[in-house]
Amino acid sequence: MIPSVDVPWNIAAGFLYLWGLNVVRISVSLWLLPLGISAWWRLPLWTIIVVNIGLIIVATTINSLVCRPLSALWEPVPGAVCLGWDQLVMYGKSYTCTVPTSTP
Repeated sequence: MIPSVDVPWNIAAGFLYLWGLNVVRISVSLWLLPLGISAWWRLPLWTIIVVNIGLIIVATTINSLVCRPLSALWEPVPGAVCLGWDQLVMYGKSYTCTVPTSTP
């Protein structure tokens, strides 16, 4: 198997995508905070901020632990340990169900 040069860049792009998506949600929530004067306005915004910070931490941790070492994703590494396909599918489904990426 010939290692692809694109795979490490694709993994880095995945990290940037996850961080970018959540940081945009956090920044929009922070931008909207001064517009509300009641607690009913601020509570959902703070909830969105806290949930997205948690999602950044969880997504970065799980994506970093997919394989040990991470280079085993794009080249054969003796003794590498990777998560099983079922575990990755479960993580993908739970992340997709938790984070709506489009508006209805």
